[in-house]
Amino acid sequence: MWQLFKMLFFGGTTLITPVPIEIGTVWVTLTPKEPLTAITSGATLYFDVTPALPSSINLVDRLKQGETLFPDSCAQAQLITRVGKVVPLSSVGVAVSNTKTFLVLSADKGVPTDAEFPTVRVRADCGVGRTPVYWKNFSK
Repeated sequence: MWQLFKMLFFGGTTLITPVPIEIGTVWVTLTPKEPLTAITSGATLYFDVTPALPSSINLVDRLKQGETLFPDSCAQAQLITRVGKVVPLSSVGVAVSNTKTFLVLSADKGVPTDAEFPTVRVRADCGVGRTPVYWKNFSK
């Protein structure tokens, strides 16, 4: 019950970068205003890759083209605690809405729900380019 309450009142999507950042093959270190925490182990990072795909194609074709452009594991991230513990994330697919396309990064074994992450590092081998980075914090 407490987890449901936290998801409803504290969960959501947070913009980590106030402006788009360049994500390439070199690690980029981000320091969110507030440390990231996971309500559930399914918390994820999202890169907005909308500009990489033609806006004129339908949802299904955008999803297929996104999966081709951004194969699994082409992007990586690290959530880092104050004491230096690292939780690795990697891209696991593409999510689409009516107007946006996102590259989704998650942890293989889930994100610990008992840790704070004041530092995030990101990189990609798949031409992500300039993108805002989001923290989605209520998935199961």
